[in-house]
Order: sequence, then C-alpha cells, then structure tokens
Amino acid sequence: MEASDLLSGKQLEAYNRLQEVLLEVWGDAETTGSTPPLEQRISLSITKIPEYGFVPCVHVDREDSSAYRRAQEILVSYPFVKKRLGGGEAQAAYPEATKIPKHAITGKLLPGSAISHGRYPFGTLGCIVEAEFDRVKSLFAVTAAHVVALNEQARVGDAIYCPGKRSVKRIKRRDIFGALADTVDIYPLNPKRRGGHQDDVSVDIDVALVRIDDDSDRRKPIETRVPNPEDPDNKTIKIANVLPEDKLGEILTDEVYLFGAMSGFSVGTLTDGT
Repeated sequence: MEASDLLSGKQLEAYNRLQEVLLEVWGDAETTGSTPPLEQRISLSITKIPEYGFVPCVHVDREDSSAYRRAQEILVSYPFVKKRLGGGEAQAAYPEATKIPKHAITGKLLPGSAISHGRYPFGTLGCIVEAEFDRVKSLFAVTAAHVVALNEQARVGDAIYCPGKRSVKRIKRRDIFGALADTVDIYPLNPKRRGGHQDDVSVDIDVALVRIDDDSDRRKPIETRVPNPEDPDNKTIKIANVLPEDKLGEILTDEVYLFGAMSGFSVGTLTDGT
C-alpha cells in the first residue's frame, strides 16, 4: 500500500506535486547516499485532520530555509496541506544524564533498557524480535542505528553493551550482550564533512539489529514487555503483535506510547504516517 492510496481529489493532486519537489531536492540520494544541505531538506508524510480527512504533510527543518519557502508556495494553492517545522533530535546524541532510571540499568534485555556501542553514549532498547538472519533464527534487540552505529562509524560484528556507556559509571566486558548484526540508515545522520558526530542528528530511516548471544539468568526475561498504559508504574504487558503497514492510516490521531531509557513512560498522538 502506498501513502497516496489514502488520498483522492485535490489532496492527491497536492501530494503528487510535493513528490515532484522531493525528487528535485533529494535526487538520487537513495542510490548514492548523498544528502542535500540541511537548509534544503524537505520530506513528506500523510496526516489526518477533521475537515479534510487524510492530507499531505510537509516537513522542513528551519523556517528560514529554502525548503520552507518552497513549501509555502505550495500552500498557496493547497491550503489544507499541513506543515511541520524542525527535525527530530536523537536524545542519545546529547545524553546529559544526571539520574538514570532504575529500569534502564537492570541489565535485563527489555524495552527501555540502556544499550550502546562501546564508544558511543547510551540509547534505548526498543523491542526484542525473533528473526531469520543469514539463514539462522535468533533473538535480536532492535534499536536505532544512531545508538549503536552512529553515522556508520561502527562495523557489523562490533560488541554491544547493556547497560550502555554513560548509563553506569563504567561499562565492563561482562555487560556485552550481543553483536551488531545489521543497520538500516539510508541517509547519514551527520555527513562526515559536517564535523563531529554530535552535530546534525536529524534522522530518516534509523534501525539496527543486535544479535543476542548472552541469555544468562542475569538477562532474563528476554522479551518485549512494556508498561501497561492503564497503570504504567505497576503493571506490564507483553507485545504480541505488530501493525501491518497498510493499516497505518487507520490509527492516525490515536494515542501511542514511548518507553525510553531516559524519558521513561510517556503518551503522545500519532500525527503522521509515511
């Protein structure tokens, strides 16, 4: 299912015009790995508003950018198009932690645990999945690529730690729980020409798999168990299903939940789908 399948009439017309702008800006980035300058970047999603139903949504990083001005030109003809300013920032790139929550440093392989590459600050373990990789079924920890392979500065096979670096005073060899198996990071978070790895932390596709090879008692339970939204401080539930991509449009504007190594449990609204 394509995002455009949710649209019709003027909404679809606006979406197609925006796609033309995206093609001009991004060009062959997916095949070359190159990215346009930050001030030119523009991306597109689908959101839902009461007056129109599903509509396109334009994302730009800065209000004074050329990307924003191009979006404004489109809004003149299609005023229902939503716009969002500012790119998301990866918390793991600025880990000014003063007090780490207990759930992050237990060493258990659960969502919300602090994990990291040995050289980078910690981020959050997202979920545990079983997958067939290299023709072998294994358990994997899923996290963001910027947590364990920031800007492609790590290699497949590198050791990954739980608890992660800076979540405890010192990580030890016994904290290694697995190895980096694969990453998907189409656009570098911070092209090396821009300087240090803590600069530009806007993200696009940002996923990493860590193969779990430590299933000792210290790590158990190894599963995707998260806070129960009805009583997040005292109860947990096990995630047993995933939402198919073609159903994403059905849950726009629904509540979603976050459980982070630093942020803990929080509630938000799913506003956009790509």
